[in-house]
Amino acid sequence: MKTQSELRSHIQLSDPQNNGIARLRIKRPDLRNALHSEMWQEIQSKIESLYPSDVRVLVIEGEQGVFTAGADLNEIKTIGHDRNLATKIWTSIYAALDAVYASPFVTIASISGPCLGGGLLLATACDLRFADDTARFSLPVAVKGIGLDSAILSRVAEVIGVAALKHLIYCGDTIDHHKASSIGLLNECWAASELETMTMQKALAIASNNIDVILATKRALHQDRCQSKNEDQSQIIESYLRLG
Repeated sequence: MKTQSELRSHIQLSDPQNNGIARLRIKRPDLRNALHSEMWQEIQSKIESLYPSDVRVLVIEGEQGVFTAGADLNEIKTIGHDRNLATKIWTSIYAALDAVYASPFVTIASISGPCLGGGLLLATACDLRFADDTARFSLPVAVKGIGLDSAILSRVAEVIGVAALKHLIYCGDTIDHHKASSIGLLNECWAASELETMTMQKALAIASNNIDVILATKRALHQDRCQSKNEDQSQIIESYLRLG
């Protein structure tokens, strides 16, 4: 069992720079940056630690050419009939996604390699998504038998549209950066060698603009989508119990 300090080392938050940009990095490359429940909790707490602050833009990225393979399936397999553990895992996921979505600054997902399952949910909780040509995406909840709540589904549909979301879930396909761009999942895509430089250039451009207008726009567009709905949770927890 990993200690809390070891788990925390998997989520690294840089000190905010004078330019108003901070970076949050997922660091678990041995497991393709899969997110354990404590890591989801750490994402939430790291983001909440940034406000109030002078941060204008937060870039979320993965380690060693991988954004994240999503939720840690090894942890989910340990659930068995433990409803408390199932509740803890799902609660940690949606609380982290809510924190990203409702954050009082611009969030950018900078995506290399796999962006799967919970990783795609994390990316679509961000305001913008930039990727390189190694990125690939899937949302295999129907393949795995994992439920999602209406607020999170609505957020993904907000990015890619209802028809594309249905296709992604119903078929269980993994798509490349070309297809992801064509359905509106990606705002920009570059060569792998250019992703970090170009992402930071975009972050600087955003940080130099009028942040009050940007955040007012974000609040208006996110209205009524900032909190997951409690009535959906029991069915989702049941789906986790069936996986255990």
